[in-house]
Amino acid sequence: MNFLSRLSASLIGVAIVVVQPQLAVALPSQEVNAIAKGITVKISGESNGSGVIFERDGNTYYVLTNRHVAEEDGRYEIQTPDGEIYAVYYSQQIPGLDLIVLQFNSSKTYPTSTLGDSDQMAETTTVYVAGWADALPGTNERAYQFTSGQITSRLQNPDDGYALIYDNPTIPGTSGGPMLDENGQLVGINGRATPDSSTGRVFSLGIPINTFLAARNNREQPGESSPTVTQEQLDNSINQESLVETSPAPSPTPVPNTTSEETQPSTSASSQTPTLISRETGVDYTSLRDLLEAERWREADEKTWDLIIKAGDKNQDNSVSSSEIESFYCADLDTIDNLWLQYSSGRFGFSVQKQIYEKQKQSYERTGSDIWRDSTDADIKPLRRLALQVGWKKGTDQDYKGYSDYDNLTFSLWSAPVGHLPALPAYAWQRYFKISYAPYGHDKPRGEWERPREWDDGLESFFSRLASCQAEQISVLLSQFQLVNLK
Repeated sequence: MNFLSRLSASLIGVAIVVVQPQLAVALPSQEVNAIAKGITVKISGESNGSGVIFERDGNTYYVLTNRHVAEEDGRYEIQTPDGEIYAVYYSQQIPGLDLIVLQFNSSKTYPTSTLGDSDQMAETTTVYVAGWADALPGTNERAYQFTSGQITSRLQNPDDGYALIYDNPTIPGTSGGPMLDENGQLVGINGRATPDSSTGRVFSLGIPINTFLAARNNREQPGESSPTVTQEQLDNSINQESLVETSPAPSPTPVPNTTSEETQPSTSASSQTPTLISRETGVDYTSLRDLLEAERWREADEKTWDLIIKAGDKNQDNSVSSSEIESFYCADLDTIDNLWLQYSSGRFGFSVQKQIYEKQKQSYERTGSDIWRDSTDADIKPLRRLALQVGWKKGTDQDYKGYSDYDNLTFSLWSAPVGHLPALPAYAWQRYFKISYAPYGHDKPRGEWERPREWDDGLESFFSRLASCQAEQISVLLSQFQLVNLK
């Protein structure tokens, strides 16, 4: 749980001007459907729904959907029209509205919606609704749905923003899907259905796009105390005082002891690749970034453990103990985690693993069905379930068998389970310790049942340290914003 929700500059304090064409000619419904198919996404997770890609900033895409689609605790994924699946790891609620903005990263190019003017959607106006409906009786898969209808009414005092009423037939799963006008422009978000008891007809309800834009633009008005947090500030929230991005040094040359501009070596910024060096530890994370960017996942995993040792091994024993983890610098830890998140589209990273672990731990604590005589094994159960979910272990959580050899892990972005990497730190903490005990039902003396201890407390300590570092970031940068956590 507790993936950090992050606010993008494109979502805060940016007024969008909706420009309408002077002459609007209605498109054939087939063309509107083609537009809808290109911008409508399928959302899956603890609950199902639909969404619309409405904005892009570099490799970051923003999807608008209903809050009720993604407000349940759990992990969510977005399937784009080309069938690719991306993890959702940032979100932002829109206060007072049944709306939420989800974020995913991709280097691919996807179309974004053209914003229309929902104030023009009067009674009898044609409206189209698209979305991914839940599986119908007799079928086993969700299906894309596109319907046409008319606006039948507008509410003056809507609940949760639902001001538009229309007669399009919609079914579960299409919540959060786009409402388009006759020109294929986004004019609202579909979200509810209600029957008319007197006639038996079912009407749908949607939130006008202008209502969303007004709420978003009003989040940062002059005179409000909330700080303007840009995407760059958030990306650098690792700890700007402890991490410095610099350019590689030129070849060594005698330089006078001065900082004057005239005596500094001249380098071309455009021809230099920035490096990431921690001011606290002096560790350079550029090599990890380069390996991740090149999608050399195994080498990046090995480099991650090497850098963790360099940054945290105060005892010089080629490992990192629990006590050393407790004092691990947040700047270094967050740098490693954010690099993995960035270059894996949110599929890999310590925070992804922490989220899965916390969910399994909560589930285990709620059930309480297993009573173990060995408290060590009782504590280890959630870690086994983590290992099962991320693909480090096969079988069940009832024993320590089935752990995969490191060489047999899947070093591929889309073939590996979510949270599969980085794995070497977990494997390192797993193999350094042994315990001896007599399994239940056996009379052999202690010492004859020796096996590698499944997990030292290093991994749990790492998750705990990551949580405390994330909490520091939130309190410093986002204390005045409402956060939404997707676990």
